[in-house]
Amino acid sequence: MMSSDSPDPEWPTSRRKKALNLKSGSDPVFRVCIYLQDSSCVCVDVLEGLKTTTAEVLAAITTQEDIGLPSFASQVFGIWATSPLLELQLKPQSCPLEVFRDWQILLKRFSASPESIRLADEPILELRRSAFLSLKEEEHFSKHSVVNKFLYLEAERNFIRGRLPCSDPDVCTSLGAISAKIHYGGQDIWTNTNESHLEHLLPRQLRQASWSWFNFKSAGKNSPEARLIEKYREIPLTKEDRLVNKYLELSRFYPFYGSAYFHGQIEEPVSGIRAAFRTGDTKVLIAVSGKGLHVLDPEKEELLISLSYDSFSWDIVYAKDLSPDCLSSLYIVFPGPDVYGRRTVRIVQIFTKQVAMIDALLSYWTTLHQDRINRDESDVGTSESVTDSADALSPLTKKLMYRTPSEIPVFSKVDRLCLATFDEDGNLIDKRGSWKLRTGVSD
Repeated sequence: MMSSDSPDPEWPTSRRKKALNLKSGSDPVFRVCIYLQDSSCVCVDVLEGLKTTTAEVLAAITTQEDIGLPSFASQVFGIWATSPLLELQLKPQSCPLEVFRDWQILLKRFSASPESIRLADEPILELRRSAFLSLKEEEHFSKHSVVNKFLYLEAERNFIRGRLPCSDPDVCTSLGAISAKIHYGGQDIWTNTNESHLEHLLPRQLRQASWSWFNFKSAGKNSPEARLIEKYREIPLTKEDRLVNKYLELSRFYPFYGSAYFHGQIEEPVSGIRAAFRTGDTKVLIAVSGKGLHVLDPEKEELLISLSYDSFSWDIVYAKDLSPDCLSSLYIVFPGPDVYGRRTVRIVQIFTKQVAMIDALLSYWTTLHQDRINRDESDVGTSESVTDSADALSPLTKKLMYRTPSEIPVFSKVDRLCLATFDEDGNLIDKRGSWKLRTGVSD
């Protein structure tokens, strides 16, 4: 469910081979290859060709004894068609081979990449955590050890790729140390340590803090590598299941765990000499999870903002309603700080060709969230604030409404967002970037 303009280093060219092959012989039998999160590949034969459904492919995977997945794995995982430019979770009734056939059509619709890059793009099939799986359901199904291991491998990969941005160095090194203990057991792998160990355990930004431009390790006991070694040696030898559980426990603490990721771009506020060298918008990841919406900087591996479903509203504007040269927009509205005793709201605009998918997933989670609120209200025998809660979880109406959230948004790097701030009467009181061009308000 995500598009990207640059190749994913996790998928080198050698691995992006054709995911399907026609077997020799007179019968038109296709062999479909599905990649797992440990980079291994499982192949299944499909007899129906283009008409073989995702559900049938997933069922074939669960019947392979050497993998060990239970029959209920289809409630935990989905089949994803992915490439460096686009990631889509396929519906059970979808036909993977038809998706392969129509890949260029999908890229034209959902990827902002140049045509030359799109034409060279080829997808693979992956087994991944379903974007519609709640944490409660995951914790229930993860009692099965193989399911739990698959979930761990995906969480580990997302952590290393910077998709689970960790602002606490202690937690980051703990995750890396647990991974090392799972993969290497009691071996002392740090005797002749080099960066090849770290790249499988820590995100790029944290690894770079340990290595200089000349590839010399930074000295000192507070370097990321030294902290990782210390954590690794502190962890006692124990069963792998316990280590896997601890890794997932730490990962689930973050609200963006279990997200589907979408690519977009934002305008960053610039002034002075920086404005003269501006090269365009900043690429971002829009992460949608069961806990809320989150905006990440994939290059710096930083969290820009995290919003629970109680603390924002959204709206979408399609490019066809504006200009063929424009990207569609996702508008996010959330509470701002009080100004002279008056309550405010802020709006941030994200440009993306994937607004339809983002809107659908946000609607799915907010509906479930609202159902839970209604059940809770029913249990306590009162209907107070039900209307307010419904308003809080709905897409924006044409009239800008202020509402009091039950949770405070997390602003990690809010200074990097071009925001428009309005008072409770809908008057623009502050702006950054091109907002002032659209509103005609001067400084």
